[in-house]
Amino acid sequence: MAKPTLAPQSQGLDPRLYCDYSRLVRLQAQAESFSLLPHLKAGSVLSGRHSSLFRGRGLNFEELRHYQLGDDIRNLDWKVTMRTGKPHVRSYTEEKDRNVIVCVDQRSAMFFASTEVMKSVVAAEVAAMCGWRVLKDGDRVGFVIASDSALYHSKAQRSQNDLLAQLKRLSQANQRLNVDSLDSDKVTFSKWVELIKRMKLKQSTLIFISDWRDCEEHHL
Repeated sequence: MAKPTLAPQSQGLDPRLYCDYSRLVRLQAQAESFSLLPHLKAGSVLSGRHSSLFRGRGLNFEELRHYQLGDDIRNLDWKVTMRTGKPHVRSYTEEKDRNVIVCVDQRSAMFFASTEVMKSVVAAEVAAMCGWRVLKDGDRVGFVIASDSALYHSKAQRSQNDLLAQLKRLSQANQRLNVDSLDSDKVTFSKWVELIKRMKLKQSTLIFISDWRDCEEHHL
């Protein structure tokens, strides 16, 4: 779980145009207001819930209770059953580590605003809140940041220091945006997707934050 972090001093940037590192750190407090976990009961291994209760062999002992129809007889606690004269079973909680990769667009097309705040700023702040939320849930988080000139990626880790490093990188990518780079297309959505494929992620949740400007159907 992420510990409260003292934010550094603001750089005095116009918050409508650019985000700064201190702002992304302070967004840790807002990660309390939403959840990235599905609200599902663990009825099967396909339910996708973060922590699931199985009536079978697991990792962490959960409880000792009376046998119910459908329970796996391999989980019978014979000592308690013999002592009480009634069948008892042991149930377990299986913790499923979740890796979350936050893919955030900081390319020149995001340096645009139809209201007051640039899309690039909104994207960076949403990405930061997602990162903080994942750590709060006790999971691993990594980033793939798309800028005009390069793609930056990090391995999913359960580390607040690593998240802070990624937020620093994200703020730097955001602050490199300017009107002179609006025609740059060195990093395409296709290249972004290809990098993610090469990462060979397994059992990971991908969060894409982009305007999807150059996304095509075959990318999905």
